[in-house]
Amino acid sequence: MVTFDLTMLLMYLLAGLLAVTAHECAHVLLPLRAGASGVRVQLGVDGGRSVARFRVGRIAVDVRPYPFWIGRAHWDHANMTPTT
Repeated sequence: MVTFDLTMLLMYLLAGLLAVTAHECAHVLLPLRAGASGVRVQLGVDGGRSVARFRVGRIAVDVRPYPFWIGRAHWDHANMTPTT
């Protein structure tokens, strides 16, 4: 017998969103520490319009549709040298 629990489903989706967000933000820690200025985190699939855009310090966050399992971190590589 299979039961459906809406609370567990919502917690699962929230946990996925938080995990992807934390994972992508961890990718930009090193460039931020090295002084990169153009740091952006995208949560969700490519294509389509943004659902929300905001800044957290030097990190620009772009939320796209279906942000639960896909994310991407971008930064300006031109300012990064092998020593940094």
